[in-house]
Amino acid sequence: MRALAAGATCFALLGSQALALSCLQPNPAQSFNWFQESEDRYRLAVGQVNRLETPAPYFEGEPRSVGASFGGRFFERNDRGAEVIFDLHIASTCLASWCGGFPEVKVPGIFFLKMNGDEATLEMPPCQGSFFALPAEVVIDTLQNCLQQGKCTEQQIQSLSQQ
Repeated sequence: MRALAAGATCFALLGSQALALSCLQPNPAQSFNWFQESEDRYRLAVGQVNRLETPAPYFEGEPRSVGASFGGRFFERNDRGAEVIFDLHIASTCLASWCGGFPEVKVPGIFFLKMNGDEATLEMPPCQGSFFALPAEVVIDTLQNCLQQGKCTEQQIQSLSQQ
């Protein structure tokens, strides 16, 4: 979250309409470290999201949100936990006129879910990093190792950059 805030600050200071938002290729291991360092509480999950409603039409710079359900497993320190199904909130956030989208319905993925008590939110910023569709088993295994270690190493980040 700090990296996104720093990027937003730099963008705001430049202030030119001619600038376009340029996002780095999302990397699950780098995202893991960002969410681990956040002051907010996040949980790593693997499964599927099913939107319960259609997102409102896009209006430039206007955040949108929908209700959804999640079916899958939370990563635990030593394994992937028991199967869970619960409601969550998907929030498309914006940076100036650029807004995040919504994950495709019922596409398997890895999700970094923001937790507020028992309530979960999938934040979808303009530059992705909270959702990774159709992950390879090596990605899931690497993130499981990162969770056990408390963070992803530079070597793990580099290995997932090549996936």
